[in-house]
Amino acid sequence: MTFNLRIPGGGYGAPSVTSYALMSDDTCLSWRSGAQVNMRPTEFTITPCRGTIHPQEFLDIQVTLCSNTVKSYKLALMVDVEGFGRKVSSLLITARCVVPLLRALNPVVTFGQCFLEVPYQQMLTLVNDSDLPGCYRILPQEYKDAAAVQYSSLVPCGIIQPHSWVQIPFTLQTRVMGEQDTVARVMTIGREGSPLEIHLVNFGEGPVVCVHPSKIDFGSIQVLQDVSQTLHLSNQSRTPASFWAEMAGKCSCWRIEPSKGVIPPNAELSVAVTANLDDTEIFNDEVKVFIENSCSYVIPVQAVGTGITIGTDKPIVPELDLGPHFR
Repeated sequence: MTFNLRIPGGGYGAPSVTSYALMSDDTCLSWRSGAQVNMRPTEFTITPCRGTIHPQEFLDIQVTLCSNTVKSYKLALMVDVEGFGRKVSSLLITARCVVPLLRALNPVVTFGQCFLEVPYQQMLTLVNDSDLPGCYRILPQEYKDAAAVQYSSLVPCGIIQPHSWVQIPFTLQTRVMGEQDTVARVMTIGREGSPLEIHLVNFGEGPVVCVHPSKIDFGSIQVLQDVSQTLHLSNQSRTPASFWAEMAGKCSCWRIEPSKGVIPPNAELSVAVTANLDDTEIFNDEVKVFIENSCSYVIPVQAVGTGITIGTDKPIVPELDLGPHFR
C-alpha cells in the first residue's frame, strides 16, 4: 500500500523557525515588536510523509509541531492511499501554543560612577515562573555609534528553563559626563506587544588628574638664560586624560613643553616650565592646565632676574681672537 500523509491548514511555504535559529539571527523579524509575517510557515512536519507499507507490516509516523503562532490547534492528519482514494482515514491533532511571561528581577541596573570610555559590567536577572521554557533576546542597540552610552551583552540570547532564572551580563561604556538613563529592550519569542524595558543607569565621570606642585618659585635666576622647573601631572583614573597648558600672560617669559598631550591611565607625565627673563626684576605669571572632561588648574610662577641684560651672540671668554689684520 502506497500512502501519502498531509495536514490541511497546517501552514505552507517555508518551514517554521526554531528558537535556536532565532537566537543566531539578529535580523529575524520575529524578534521585532509588531512585525507581521506575510506567509504562515509550515509548523507541522510528518516523517515520513509518504511511502509504501507491505502486507502484514506497520510503520511508525512521527508528527512534529514547531509552532510559530500563539494559538490553539485543532487539525486533522489525512491519509491518502494510492489507487484507493483521498482522505481514506484521518486522525485528530490538537495542541495549544503559549508563551511564558518572563520578568526582570532588577529592571533598573545601576552601574554607579563610570569613567568615560571605560567598560563596566553588571548583571540583569531574568526569571521564568511558568511551566514551559522561555526564549529571550536582547535587541541590538539602535544608533549605537551616535549614542551617549553604548551597551552590549556577551550572552544576548538564551533559553530559560521552567521555574528558573538566568543572569545576563550587560557591558556599558559611557561617552558623556553626568547622569544617564539608557533603555535596553529584551524580547521574548512569540510574545506580542512591547518588550521588557531595562533601565541602565550610570553617572559619567571624567578623568581625575592631580597637578603638583601647586606653585613654582624659581627664585633668583640669571637673565637671558633658560631655567626649567618640572610640573607633574598624575592621572589617578582608569581612563586616558587629554590636557593642554598655556601661560596666562600674553608676552610671557615662560614657555611650557609639552604644551599638550595625553596622560595614560594610572600614570604620570612631567611638563617642563622654562623661564627666560629679560630684565633684573621680579616676574610673576600663571600656568593654566586644562584637563578634557575634568577640572582646570592655575599654577602661580615667580622668578627674580639677576645679572646683566647685555650679551653677545657668541661667548667671548676666555679670550677674543680678532685674527690677523693690516695695520
